Amino acid sequence: VDEGIMNDAILAPQQGITRDAKGTATALVVNASNKVEQRQLETGDTYGDKWLVLSGLKAGDKLIVEGTDKVAAGQEVKAEEMKTSGGNA
Repeated sequence: VDEGIMNDAILAPQQGITRDAKGTATALVVNASNKVEQRQLETGDTYGDKWLVLSGLKAGDKLIVEGTDKVAAGQEVKAEEMKTSGGNA
């Protein structure tokens, strides 16, 4: 069994990741201009209630996990920080 540690791994809450009609993982993030942008992600396995994000997010990105049905790409928003339970999010 191969085992290892990914020091730069990002674990994102499952409620912040959706899939489009083709099955591609997508997420809404708040950029530096406080505008919503949609990103395509590559995900790996799940760990508890989180997805391992292989690409599409980086440390410090603000992932929208609540109210995703109320925002759209390009919309200006005010992000509020959410408490997480371990891992990077």
